[in-house]
Amino acid sequence: PIVGTGPGDLMRAVLSLGYTDLDESGHAHSLYLHELGSTGAVGFLLAAAALCMALGRTFRDREDTPWSVGTPYVLIAWLIAAMFDAYQLNGLMFGLFAFIVAITHPARPAVSLPVPRRPL
Repeated sequence: PIVGTGPGDLMRAVLSLGYTDLDESGHAHSLYLHELGSTGAVGFLLAAAALCMALGRTFRDREDTPWSVGTPYVLIAWLIAAMFDAYQLNGLMFGLFAFIVAITHPARPAVSLPVPRRPL
């Protein structure tokens, strides 16, 4: 895990160690372990830094949108669930991460929401 196996070679490296009881997914069932095994310590630290910066940004998000209160908790749930699957290899789940990063971007335009009126 210090230097990593390179992208796409993790299962070949695991099979070369003699493990035969593997599924056909071709990846570790953890985002964190897959990054560590594929890209090594440097790649893992870069990925961890990106995840920490995204999480920090969700807590410092402007409160001009209705979703600003819930985005930190959505990302926390995503980070917990990433312990059990390699989300960077899954387009839908990585898309959710990218969406959270995009809606919490500090340079996004301000949103003005209409004030709901009570019926007469």
